[in-house]
Amino acid sequence: MVSTSAMSTNNPMNDRCMVHSNSLCTNYEAKFTGDRADNITSLKPDITLFLKNNVPDVPEDPDTIRLSKDDGPELPKGSSAEASFLRMELFVELKHNTQNDPFCDLSDGGMQERCSINGNDTRGQCLLYATNQLAYQHRLFAFSLVICGKKARFIRWDREGAVVSAAIDCSQRPDLVIDFLRRFNQLTPEQRGLDPTAVPATLEQIKMFEAAATEISVESLKSSIGDRNLYPRYQIGVHNPDNTVSYYIVGKALDYNLGIVGRCTRGHVALDLSTKKWVFLKDMWRPDMPGIEPEHVWYEKLFKAKVPYLVKFKHASDVVPTTAADHYYGTVALTPTKTTSVQGAQRGLTHRLACLFGSPDTKVQGRVHYRLVQAELCRPLSDFSNSKHLVLVMSHSLKACSAAFSDADLFHRDASPGNVMIGLDDEGRLNDWDLCRGKAFTSDDISAHVYLQGTWQFMSTKLLSIPGSRHAITDDLESHFFVLMWTAMHWVRH
Repeated sequence: MVSTSAMSTNNPMNDRCMVHSNSLCTNYEAKFTGDRADNITSLKPDITLFLKNNVPDVPEDPDTIRLSKDDGPELPKGSSAEASFLRMELFVELKHNTQNDPFCDLSDGGMQERCSINGNDTRGQCLLYATNQLAYQHRLFAFSLVICGKKARFIRWDREGAVVSAAIDCSQRPDLVIDFLRRFNQLTPEQRGLDPTAVPATLEQIKMFEAAATEISVESLKSSIGDRNLYPRYQIGVHNPDNTVSYYIVGKALDYNLGIVGRCTRGHVALDLSTKKWVFLKDMWRPDMPGIEPEHVWYEKLFKAKVPYLVKFKHASDVVPTTAADHYYGTVALTPTKTTSVQGAQRGLTHRLACLFGSPDTKVQGRVHYRLVQAELCRPLSDFSNSKHLVLVMSHSLKACSAAFSDADLFHRDASPGNVMIGLDDEGRLNDWDLCRGKAFTSDDISAHVYLQGTWQFMSTKLLSIPGSRHAITDDLESHFFVLMWTAMHWVRH
């Protein structure tokens, strides 16, 4: 990956980008972060915009910072700061010349990815930065700016994809970049992409959260909530079936699914404010299309069939903000698309824009923000006591899988080390039923690109080697065998 700090003085925007940003974006501070990496991800975008009251530590030395390794322009003391994806509002990526542009504008008005080493590297960097910004913040979408030589592009990222502007020649139309920064300065937090249903916890809630954390007996769960100085505490709401809202306090996610598109699942050990008990809260972006049911529908069928060794389920719903938001301000109305989401739920925008400006049969998949709460905490499979305990846990998961097939007519379709867990009673649990499907499910029910899904390292040989294969119970059983072998090879002495 190319260095983010090697910037050329040939770029007329390099030495003025932060000056313009700081004078236009009066609510923000633009900092050079190309020499001080984020302490969590070790990544360092060239320039980062922070809210004025949320700027990371600024180094005292040196007195000036040189933007490039050659005799390039210098920035005064205080212009540099540590990169932080937890605090970032917008990042700017700077490159030497237009050959580093990640995209190409075509003569017919279209656009395509630049398939060169430089273009791939720049595109990969922007993807990596946007991915981490969306992962470490409670966001619905984010904006970024990439400047290659004299050409600039704006990018809007969400869980459905990215919307990229045509290249702007900054030597001819600097007013377009200036206008973008001026408009960005006036946006509300929600218009900048921050999730209005995840608000910073109050001081009283934080104290309650920290005090309750000391009572967690399992060390792996206690450490997973993170240091409050690094991971801010948030209050998150989840709707109940009667349309009331239950609130939870969360800290660091147990894991961050580092993908820019897809489910992008994050799990939190959460404190239920109504019961003061610990629960597990899963935040994800489920497919928003006919034929794919939300995960709680499958849980209801499983519990009705009395399938054993499941995690206790509390409630789930699509995320619906108090005030419905529309983040599209175009002059052409968006064509409604077929969905399964609750009215007013938080959805991505890229799919609808792709339908507007491209083909109605676009492969961009719509997604809706979804949260699910489980009433018990579980440990990861790697926490097994010994090899006998590992085999016992796997047998419990197999019994759950078998009972789901025989009593509820359902396939799990995603047995993996992350989905086979250990309850606090040391028994196994088969978790994560969002990819579950019924016996009658075929590739004709929904589009083929979402039919074959799962964790590919643990999928059966048949499904991976024979295109169009129909899922069977033997595929779930074979996945369990691969999980057992993989876990034993990693964690059992041999």
